Amino acid sequence: MIDLSTVPIRLAPIRTDAGQIHLIRANSKYADSVAEAGKLALDTVKPWMGSSLVPTTPRTAKQLLDTLEEQRKIGYGVCYLLIWQQQCLGMGIVNYIHPIHLLTWLRSR
Repeated sequence: MIDLSTVPIRLAPIRTDAGQIHLIRANSKYADSVAEAGKLALDTVKPWMGSSLVPTTPRTAKQLLDTLEEQRKIGYGVCYLLIWQQQCLGMGIVNYIHPIHLLTWLRSR
């Protein structure tokens, strides 16, 4: 398994007609944006992901982002936020990089 601490803090942006979508490693700086995204996604995401991964307040978003950072430090995976114009569109986790093929599955939320 590849050491996930070497995965960059920011990946190349996704270019769209509406502007760039940035892939930024999750941190508590984005708690307000994550909480707003959680409010918008609550009805559709909560039934299959549970409420712990759909924070709706800045406080619960900060707790989630801090937990994800702690999990990254122990090798669980790296959580990225999709940010467009200071707005969080969602998140994804790189949770395993195959040591030979250097490929990974990206789970998005």
